[in-house]
Amino acid sequence: SCLFEQNDAARTGGAMYVDDSSNVVIQSSTFTGNSAINFSGAIHLWNSSPIVDDCGITGNQASSGGAMYCNGSSNPTVQYSTVCGNSLQQIFGSFVNIDNCISEVCDSDGDLTFDCNDGCPDDPDKIEPGICGCGTPDNDSDFDGLPDCLDGCPDDPNKIEPGSCGCGTPDVDSDGDGFFDCIDGCPDDPDKITPGICGCGTPDNDSDFDGLPDCLDGCPDDPNKIEPGSCGCGTPDVDSDGDGFFDCIDGCPDDPDKITPGICGCGTPDTDSDGDGTADCNESCDGDSNDDGVVDVTDLLSVISQWGPCDEGEPCSGDVDDSGSVDVSDLLSVISAWGQCS
Repeated sequence: SCLFEQNDAARTGGAMYVDDSSNVVIQSSTFTGNSAINFSGAIHLWNSSPIVDDCGITGNQASSGGAMYCNGSSNPTVQYSTVCGNSLQQIFGSFVNIDNCISEVCDSDGDLTFDCNDGCPDDPDKIEPGICGCGTPDNDSDFDGLPDCLDGCPDDPNKIEPGSCGCGTPDVDSDGDGFFDCIDGCPDDPDKITPGICGCGTPDNDSDFDGLPDCLDGCPDDPNKIEPGSCGCGTPDVDSDGDGFFDCIDGCPDDPDKITPGICGCGTPDTDSDGDGTADCNESCDGDSNDDGVVDVTDLLSVISQWGPCDEGEPCSGDVDDSGSVDVSDLLSVISAWGQCS
């Protein structure tokens, strides 16, 4: 093996001239940077057919056959060799080509692999196309086992396509309502996809159809109230008799003078006209001045003893007809009601 470097010739064969049927074997040698003014920057053959085996012939220059010029009957065997980057032409003339690397440029992408052996001669990062092809790295940025060139979400290890939610967001439907979480305003509420008025987890129902959802309605089952008020839900805050007390707390809702039935009941005042301690509504009968349930001599004597006008503010039991005076009318009332009161 030899190195032929930076040699030049005035005419042909910058490094070597093989003439007159000299069938030599040139093996494991390097020819680089040689030149000739006319032909064959590195090797000139004249009627010779040597064997060139496992050689590197690169960067040589001539007007023709930069690496080798085969003249006359020359037909060399070039095998297992690298021939590139020579000008003009690589090999001029006929030769037997056995598994050589022959190209105009030696290493186009500067990756230290000759173009003829480089599956990606213009890609300095690859010498084989791989999965993604030349010019595109076979990187797997998210380590999901699929190279970026085939991965629709190269930075998301959980997705290879954007799907509905896009890369970086899973296509999950947490509440099973048919809407992915990424477009569901209430991802944990299967009955809502937007918060609405009441928010997620609370339905926007209006049970009493009063136009206000239950979540804002203090009386969700009462269409006439939205707050309990004084009487509570289901009972209107009405004051039927205008006495200042709502019906719900007024024992006599239709009697403006009473809020409890009292002794005489609603609609009847608990008046004791004769001041005898018994309300008029419970007086036994008109002639019974002492309210003992019997009209008898006692009542007759009461009328006689109190005869005349009643004194204001004083008891006047003899005034059985409440006229303000004990007179004949009271006497007649006693006589007409004589006996047991019914």
